[in-house]
Amino acid sequence: MTSSTLGNSNRCNACDNGSIVAFVGGVCAILMERQGVNWIVAILIALMVGLVIGCWQGFWIAYVGIPGFITTLAGMLIFRGLATVIVGESVPITSPEFRAIARNYLPNIFGW
Repeated sequence: MTSSTLGNSNRCNACDNGSIVAFVGGVCAILMERQGVNWIVAILIALMVGLVIGCWQGFWIAYVGIPGFITTLAGMLIFRGLATVIVGESVPITSPEFRAIARNYLPNIFGW
């Protein structure tokens, strides 16, 4: 169970997490493979897209007063549909640097 910043219980926050991950991942893949954007810039843009989506949904819950279940359920439907429409098909990632994130360890730059 997660809670919003106002302390209200939001039991269905996990409803649309997969849809948002699919949408944001699709945006990142399209930026890298079809638009030729550098992989670091594509990741930063994808993070910003995810941040905007989270703020938008938080606005509806915190300020408009729509229950979290309804907001996240609507988000699930919206972003699942957008991911399907925008990406359309599997986008293979050819950037060796981006693929190395999944295959290798990240460098230990902080000394932890």
